[in-house]
Amino acid sequence: MKIYTARMHQKFQYRATWLPQVKMEIGQIGKFYDKKWVVEGHLSDLGIDVTAATNEVDGGLEFTSQGGVNISTKLKGGSANVIANVADAAADVTIAFSKENAIVFKANKVKLHRLEKKMFLKDKILDLWKKGSWDKDYLIVSEVMEAASATIIVSGGADAKIELNATGDIGGKAFDIADAEAGFQVAKNNNIGVQVIAESSITPLYNVLDIRKAFFSKADLVPRNVD
Repeated sequence: MKIYTARMHQKFQYRATWLPQVKMEIGQIGKFYDKKWVVEGHLSDLGIDVTAATNEVDGGLEFTSQGGVNISTKLKGGSANVIANVADAAADVTIAFSKENAIVFKANKVKLHRLEKKMFLKDKILDLWKKGSWDKDYLIVSEVMEAASATIIVSGGADAKIELNATGDIGGKAFDIADAEAGFQVAKNNNIGVQVIAESSITPLYNVLDIRKAFFSKADLVPRNVD
């Protein structure tokens, strides 16, 4: 988990949701327990209106560990190594890993939801904090990356392997490991640490705000650094 979240932050400058299927939402209030996000409530519970802006992320998001992943598809009459753009979508797909904690991450049709009116929010939260009505460990979800579909696979060892069958009818579209319409089913797996296969409506990345106060300075509501 630690290596996966670190790699995602290094690549995208966002926190990786853990577990990946956990639903993140703008305005959530929560804490980290053993590095896992636990929801404690929502800004709306405190009577604070939440306004968010949404923008599409061109081209989606993709990351594959260098030198530790081989993706191949069993085409009729043979096999070929591929990362993308394989036309035979009905072919079986094999992902073989040559090192532990290697990652395959692909998210399609990604939207970035971002909290607005932060100055208004800052005044409200700092007022609660000054009155002792705000837990010092509370964090606020301020940005969420939401994907229409995503695949996330992390190897559990150097000999890890997963085989997928595409059972859906997706016509002549190019091969896409995160395509929900492909109907991917796991045929075999070995030593896979995490497997999220073409899951729909997933929020794999996010950021949070935190109250910080240094000596001789005022408290402020700022982005929380990754631990």
